[in-house]
Amino acid sequence: MRILIFGDSIVRGSFDTECGGWANRLSAAFNQKTCEGEEYYNTFNLGIGGETCVQLQARIANEVASRPATSGETVSLVLSGTNDSKFLVEENKNIVTIDEFEVAYIKVVQQLKEFSDHVFCMGLTRMDETKTNPI
Repeated sequence: MRILIFGDSIVRGSFDTECGGWANRLSAAFNQKTCEGEEYYNTFNLGIGGETCVQLQARIANEVASRPATSGETVSLVLSGTNDSKFLVEENKNIVTIDEFEVAYIKVVQQLKEFSDHVFCMGLTRMDETKTNPI
C-alpha cells in the first residue's frame, strides 16, 4: 500500500524534535507492520512548511508521479489550509481568499481521486484566536 501524506509544516513535523511529527509517527507504525510481514506499506511525508492549499494543488501530479505505486492500494491524507488563513496586516487581507481556498481544496481532492483509492481530508488545527488575532 502506498500512503501519501500532503500538507504544510504540521504534516512535515516541524519542531517535533522527538519523532518528526504525526506523519513520521504514522510511517514508523506502518514500517513496523511491514517488518512483521503483514503487508508492504510505503509511506511518504509530503508536507512543506508554509505551503498554502493553492501551492499544494500545483504540485500534486508531480509528487504522485515521483512516487509510483509498487503494489496494492493508494491512500492519500490531506491536512492543508492553515497557512491559507494567514492575515497580512499591512495589506489588510488574507494571503488566500476564502473563494481561492475553496477552489484549490476541491481541485486537490479531485486530483488525488485520480491517483488514490481513498482520500482522507483532515481537519485544521484548532487555535485560540485571542492569541492569534489579527495574524
